[in-house]
Amino acid sequence: MQPEATLGCTPKDLYGARCALLHSGSAESKMSREGAATQIWYATAKKSVPLLQVAIAKKGVQAKVVCSTDLIAIFSEGVMKFSQDLEGDPTKQREVADRIRRWLNFIPSAYR
Repeated sequence: MQPEATLGCTPKDLYGARCALLHSGSAESKMSREGAATQIWYATAKKSVPLLQVAIAKKGVQAKVVCSTDLIAIFSEGVMKFSQDLEGDPTKQREVADRIRRWLNFIPSAYR
């Protein structure tokens, strides 16, 4: 993912946004409070971006607006690139498969 070019935010902004949603269910994270990242406010449609930018200005906070569909698209592209990179690297394939086995548990269809 190259969020600067496509979303107008930095990788630290995205990580701060992830922390904000995960830990507080809001746009504010420890990173944004400390100035290490800028808050991200999410628009569900492109036409909402200017409205959120006006709200940010009125509220006087440091925040960037990201359209959620753009975020989903760039994430999907990143997943595809990662998958393509794995195709040529058997060592990485094994590492990823091992992590997936530890992360996800599946019930075989024979047990249903």
